[in-house]
Amino acid sequence: HISVPSESALDAAYAAALRGLLEETPDGRIRARREWALQDLESGSEPPALTAEEMAEYEGRYGPRRIYLEDGVLYYQRTPQPPRRLEPMAQDLFRVGDLDFFRLSFARDDQGRIVKVIGLYENGQRDEHEREPD
Repeated sequence: HISVPSESALDAAYAAALRGLLEETPDGRIRARREWALQDLESGSEPPALTAEEMAEYEGRYGPRRIYLEDGVLYYQRTPQPPRRLEPMAQDLFRVGDLDFFRLSFARDDQGRIVKVIGLYENGQRDEHEREPD
């Protein structure tokens, strides 16, 4: 039994089931998909709010990727694709527009500066690009 408001009961039960399944899932591809679904549930319906200053930290070029702030909204664009809105899920983790299979994560150095972007795919694949100097 999980004590949650009734409107959250299905999501809470699904998350608990996924956590249980993860403990028993050695296969990397299946595990990646289950972790993906759990991460989506745990990000909840209320994403973290970022200030304009916090959003500006992500701006920059990362190889073929560009992150920029326009009218208070953070965008991602990978050449030659159209720009997509970034929606925060957790610290340094974002949904990318309507792409259900792809997310972006950002890595920081010891001083807290963002140094690279990591493309995360639902199947567990990753690709990384270092931040280019300003």
